[in-house]
Amino acid sequence: MTTDVAVSVATFNCEWRKTNSSDATLIRERLLSADVVCLTETQQDFLAEGGHTIVSEKLDSGPNTESRRKVLLWSRNPWTCVVAAGPPGLPEGRYVSGKTQTAAGEFQFVGVCIPYGFAG
Repeated sequence: MTTDVAVSVATFNCEWRKTNSSDATLIRERLLSADVVCLTETQQDFLAEGGHTIVSEKLDSGPNTESRRKVLLWSRNPWTCVVAAGPPGLPEGRYVSGKTQTAAGEFQFVGVCIPYGFAG
């Protein structure tokens, strides 16, 4: 007898919301019911509690570049094999990948923030 095991994944574009914004608590409550979360246009510490995060490379320009990241992956379990530099042709700071343990086993997840010009 085989048992199917589900892994839930959530994704959300934070649109540069601050970690302590008025709606950040509600966003975190909804997202953190998932096993793995991918955030885009986020603050590095948006999901700092209750799990493990990996982030894309730091942006070179723009406001608050120290804390802003185009992509963040969060998991209940630690990450291994982390890569924060994307493949050739993808602008810097828009990629992060890593492996994490889930109820269904170890998986590699890739988080990408696709530039609008590439979305067509």
